Amino acid sequence: MQHFLINSSVCLFSLWLVYKLLLENTSWHQFKRFYLLTSLVVSVMVPFLVVRTVILPVQTAIPAMEFTASEIPTEVVEPIAAAQESFTVDWSLIVLGLYLLGVAIMAARLTRNLYNLRIKKTDELSIYNDHKLVLRKDVEVPHSFYNRIYISAKEYRSGKIPEVVMEHEMAHLEQRHSIDILLMEFLIVVMWFNPLLYLIRFSIKLNHEFLADHAVLAKGYQTSTYQETLLAFTARSQYQTITNTFNFPIIKKRFTIMKSHTSNASMLMRSIVVILVLALLVVGCGKEITVKSQDSNEIIRESNLTSQDTLNEEKISLVLIDPVAENKSTTLKNKKYRYSIKDDDIIFYDENENVFDIADINYRPILGSYNFEWPDAERTTVANMNLLQQIVYKMNNEVRTNKTFLIDDQPYNYEEMMRQLENIDEASLNMGIGKREKCIISVDTKKAGFSKNYSNTLKNVDDYFNIYLAELERIEQTHN
Repeated sequence: MQHFLINSSVCLFSLWLVYKLLLENTSWHQFKRFYLLTSLVVSVMVPFLVVRTVILPVQTAIPAMEFTASEIPTEVVEPIAAAQESFTVDWSLIVLGLYLLGVAIMAARLTRNLYNLRIKKTDELSIYNDHKLVLRKDVEVPHSFYNRIYISAKEYRSGKIPEVVMEHEMAHLEQRHSIDILLMEFLIVVMWFNPLLYLIRFSIKLNHEFLADHAVLAKGYQTSTYQETLLAFTARSQYQTITNTFNFPIIKKRFTIMKSHTSNASMLMRSIVVILVLALLVVGCGKEITVKSQDSNEIIRESNLTSQDTLNEEKISLVLIDPVAENKSTTLKNKKYRYSIKDDDIIFYDENENVFDIADINYRPILGSYNFEWPDAERTTVANMNLLQQIVYKMNNEVRTNKTFLIDDQPYNYEEMMRQLENIDEASLNMGIGKREKCIISVDTKKAGFSKNYSNTLKNVDDYFNIYLAELERIEQTHN
């Protein structure tokens, strides 16, 4: 929505500015009417036109890493109740409320104006050249709407309404100017906050007067006589936004336009400029889409596999190994493996005591260091968090690139993620690396891994996070 509002406003303002600079003072009034109405349509359509396609590789080219903590000594702690959430203001509801209030006010205004144009019991009806006349007592300035002309009953009976005034109002009815005005009024009700619509409405109504003036003079009336009549009505102040009034403002400009004539060559040059501006708006304000290319993904994956230390195409599970554990064995994929540690190298043996590389089953051993200390300022903050929350907290504070938080593939921002984790009793956690997001942390509640009662030992978070950061750095170096 934000993309649409901004780009649509840019288009509408640009087209209106071109109209003011190049077209308003010309004598091609029918073209100007078409231009102004088309500008509204163009400004709505352009933001949806796809003018640029960006091809991106599939983001799963680099696999995520799953943390398995079965070998970490644990201590069971009781979950700590989450503190009550502080009161927050939902600004989206406030903005929505203000918008609806504005719509209600503008709709009431339009309804009132339409209601005032109804046929009243005190009105008299008459016919003038096949057009309906509404003779009303409180009309100061003749005006027209839809198929009716509203004039003062007293002045009409006394013959004080000049014939050119009636011809002017008839021109408005015959050219159906009320349709343009109603369209603008309905748009303003919906988009009342956009000041450009009020500028467009004024320009449309002014051009209606140019059209009516031209129609009157085309019937052979003297320009000077018509202008004198127009001046005689300028002192009257009655003006309604949804009607065409004889004394519409900017009399001087109307007088100037009456005498102007724009050549075909001049309009051709102006039209070329309009086309160029329209082309620029389509390119500048059009929609950009991104396409994930499987071919691009294969290229990246192939490049990864040329590195000796590249992860397997499947997901790699990281196993933290305790160097001081008495029982040096672990269970991976329902099979038990014994291990020994020699100079920080971990050697695994299968059930037949043969050396076994656990990378063949997509595991990587990590020797625990247990040397991390949380700063005093953060010790109290993390003390009330479960292990999942601690990892998300650490990522948000220490990783300075784009981050994506997911729970069952549903995206959340950081605050929402932390609140959701309070209510998750058991889940698995993946930390991955993507092309755009860079850092991805995903919680899957359908798989067991961590629980609220699992150890809050901070060294687990540190070990896991250091492994992740090292892997991120290694992959970035590989691509560079």
